[in-house]
Amino acid sequence: MHVVTENSPETLRERELLNRLTWALRELTANLMRISRGAGKPVSVVVQSAEVVSIVREYEDLTGHGAPVETVSEALSVRVDWEVLFNLPEDERKRRRVNERVIAGALQVAASRLLDQKTHATRGDDEMFEGMQRIQEVREERIKARQAAVRLQKKPKTAAKKKTPIGP
Repeated sequence: MHVVTENSPETLRERELLNRLTWALRELTANLMRISRGAGKPVSVVVQSAEVVSIVREYEDLTGHGAPVETVSEALSVRVDWEVLFNLPEDERKRRRVNERVIAGALQVAASRLLDQKTHATRGDDEMFEGMQRIQEVREERIKARQAAVRLQKKPKTAAKKKTPIGP
């Protein structure tokens, strides 16, 4: 059997534009987040934004429609890939899941502060602090598990029995 996959120049160009859009969105978003926390490059925001708009327009000209919503969502997602989590030991999965909760809460707080949305900021605070509390619980579980493993490895020393001589 002979399988042939044919990619038209338009299909290849579309994929290239979506890849460029993904990267441009990530660069812009990361820079905005860094600026929000007191770092980043404010001078680059306009150039990065123009790059995103340029790629979207080029994509629209090529395809006749806007960029897929999934591309934008996936480009900006900071969540851990669940397939990666699936292959980790249970304690590591727990740790990463609670870290995700802290990150989600912190992002909610930051976004809400930018828009002066006190109710949303409070929910983000709650989520973040619940995650931090769970992190402590997971950490304590890990410590107890390690201590139990160490206790199992240490075998109690038994006193050697004295040999009594047989006969004179």
